Amino acid sequence: MSKWIFGLLAVVVGVPVAAAIAVAVLVNPNDYKPELESLALDNTGRVLKLDGDIGLSFFPWLGFEVADVSLANKAGFSDEPMLIIKRAEARLKLLPLFTGNIEIGKVLLDSPTLVVGVDSDGSMSWSDLSGEAEEPVEAESADGDAGGLPAFGLASFEVSEASLKWIDKPTKSTTVIRPFDVSVGQVSKGKEFPISLSANIAQGQGAEQMVVALALTATALMDDEQLRLSNIDIDSNVEMAGLKPIDVALAAEMVAQLDGSQVALTALKGEINSLALTGDLSAANLTARPNITMNLAMDTINTDDFLLATEGSESAEAASAEQAAAATAELNKTPVDVAALKDIDMVANITAKKLIASGLQASNMKLKAVLKNGLLNVKPFSMDLYQGQFLASATVNANSRPAKFTWQHQLTAVNAEPMQVDVMEKAYLSGSAEMQAEINTQGATVGALRKALQGKGSLAFNDGAIKGINVSGLLRKAIAKFKNEPLPEGDVEVADTDFSSATASFTIVNGLMNNPDLLVQSPLIRITGQGDVNLVDETVDYRARPVVVASLEGQGGRSLDDLDGIPIPVRCTGPMAAPNCRTDIAAAVKEKAKMALDKEKDKARAKLDEEKEEAKEKLKGKLDDKVKDIFNKWR
Repeated sequence: MSKWIFGLLAVVVGVPVAAAIAVAVLVNPNDYKPELESLALDNTGRVLKLDGDIGLSFFPWLGFEVADVSLANKAGFSDEPMLIIKRAEARLKLLPLFTGNIEIGKVLLDSPTLVVGVDSDGSMSWSDLSGEAEEPVEAESADGDAGGLPAFGLASFEVSEASLKWIDKPTKSTTVIRPFDVSVGQVSKGKEFPISLSANIAQGQGAEQMVVALALTATALMDDEQLRLSNIDIDSNVEMAGLKPIDVALAAEMVAQLDGSQVALTALKGEINSLALTGDLSAANLTARPNITMNLAMDTINTDDFLLATEGSESAEAASAEQAAAATAELNKTPVDVAALKDIDMVANITAKKLIASGLQASNMKLKAVLKNGLLNVKPFSMDLYQGQFLASATVNANSRPAKFTWQHQLTAVNAEPMQVDVMEKAYLSGSAEMQAEINTQGATVGALRKALQGKGSLAFNDGAIKGINVSGLLRKAIAKFKNEPLPEGDVEVADTDFSSATASFTIVNGLMNNPDLLVQSPLIRITGQGDVNLVDETVDYRARPVVVASLEGQGGRSLDDLDGIPIPVRCTGPMAAPNCRTDIAAAVKEKAKMALDKEKDKARAKLDEEKEEAKEKLKGKLDDKVKDIFNKWR
């Protein structure tokens, strides 16, 4: 019996082996290159060029080697070939296949070039090569359960000097990854093996180009269900417009399901420039709708480590009104696309001990974001801010067409002076600041969002001062100039103008913000105001009416009794960045003259009324005397 079994095995194994040896000896695959090129053209409409030699081996390895191969791209997509391979080789050992094992030798891709992407009609550039989609079939073991991996071995896998160009015609963007290198050491099921990857990535063109240099190393372990990566080290450098170079150094551990359904990144720690962070990230349901959970804890977020300094004020002042208007109009055209929020679900918890943003300093920042079914909720977003607190919440509804946005925030007991010094290097107001705001809008561009802005809010400063401005001195100089008199000499110019309170409320309707009730109360001056700020074209039209009080003489100079109690109109118009403000002293003088005239009229009217009363009394006395005389005659 055993002889029959051994004989059968000899036939089963020997015949294919003998056939493979015969083919390897008798058949030269290079003889069939013209037929292969013609077959490719007939079936795909694309030109296949096989300029190098094709090598085949059949025993003990099923081997394949090819050089100088290119395949043309989809007609009209790109003149560059879709695929160029300088050299490729792969080997698969035959005998282990009979025992259900897979043993692969060295796999090498030398200088492959791939040019693919999205065509103008939204189709993929390789869509003409794919056939009709088939229903996926899951591999099952004999008892009906999904089977594990067979015994698997790979001597090595190397991709060297690869190049990938991704062309996205609808967005008119191009991303180039070159060079791209991958090295995987000897792989065996259940045994650790090394992985390394490096790539240079360039996206965009010219000054707006983003360039990323990436290097990754890790130790991998694969079993029937999972791929585990330990000792992950990521080093990267990012350069892009408007930002300083960003250096990334991260370490982590990772576990991924081999079916692509889940991945978890744990023990994440490292630095991004000066930003030290720790955290973890997990993603489930990756083959359908990804569900991501992220936790990040950071030490100090300093945006100055990332943002380049803006141009100085001199260049900003040099810009004409026409240039400012053109820049605003261009910004309003910028698209706002949040459609990607509909494709994933996410929960993110982010904390930072300290936040520095353009000089602003805050502490104990906390942010929680929940994205579910296209609705993003950010609540809370809070931080301690200059002895006070900032608390905000926001929503983005990507399901709405166009998308909808809401924002609410509350500022409580914030010390305004040091905050302005940190942000603007100079304080204009001091005092304890309070602010509330509720805003909502919708749109597909920045301009549309601005035009749809609706909201309301209020602002208050208590026990503060207008810093560095002597209002009384400014008014005295304005009056002297109006009267063509010498400017006042010897005035004691106090540094600030104190106020007990400053309050204002606002509403926003279709991008037009209106403030009807500015009120500043001070021992020196009372200011009321009202006006509009157009948030669409970034212009302002505002009227303020300061009213002088008699006590100004004791606040830094000669008396302003000439304008005591008289409102002095001030109007500011033009671009928000540089409004033109005018003080109308002439109107104030006219108002004073009118008030004086009205006062004289009132005095004259009062005197006339008094004289009338006196005349009435005299007439009444005379009548009384006449009555008495008549009565006495008749008595």
